[in-house]
Amino acid sequence: KIIVFVLPLILTNLLQVFYNAADMMVVSLSSEANSVGAISTTSAFINLVLNIFVGFSVGTNVVVARWIGARDDDQVERAVHTSLLTSLAFGGIACGIGLAISRPVLGVMGVTDELLELALTYTKIYFLGVPALSLTNCCIAVFRAKGDTRTPLAVLTSTGLLNVGLNFLFVLIYGRSVDGVATATLISNTVSAVV
Repeated sequence: KIIVFVLPLILTNLLQVFYNAADMMVVSLSSEANSVGAISTTSAFINLVLNIFVGFSVGTNVVVARWIGARDDDQVERAVHTSLLTSLAFGGIACGIGLAISRPVLGVMGVTDELLELALTYTKIYFLGVPALSLTNCCIAVFRAKGDTRTPLAVLTSTGLLNVGLNFLFVLIYGRSVDGVATATLISNTVSAVV
């Protein structure tokens, strides 16, 4: 039973990392020579943000699971609503901070010239989707607290496929580069949060 519970959990976490990898693979098909380098230089910065939300979701998971175990529906409802509001608020704050510090952080990381401008384009569009990303991680934590790891896996699988499809659409059909794959990720994260 532990393996049946944990396997979707592991796959869900891998799917969240897959978004950035899918962006790099598809953007390599664009006409922009530095597009892959621009996205790869942002990976550490973006993973830092993603791991912060994963940490918050662990807290949500613990609190909600505690009240589910106590069979206190009122406290479960309060914990879920508080977590949702907190995730949206923190996602908005993180979005603002990310937009404000992207240039200095990427500069400290040694990204320069045209690569910097492409990396900034990618991170700025990506950070616009951070509130949705935060909400998604909160919802995943609530499902995990209920013992349901399959629903988040199904949602992230379908939105991951949407991300790849939109990547191909924006890069191959519309001729976009890093802005196209970042927009695809933004849309996919938003759809994931809504679903």
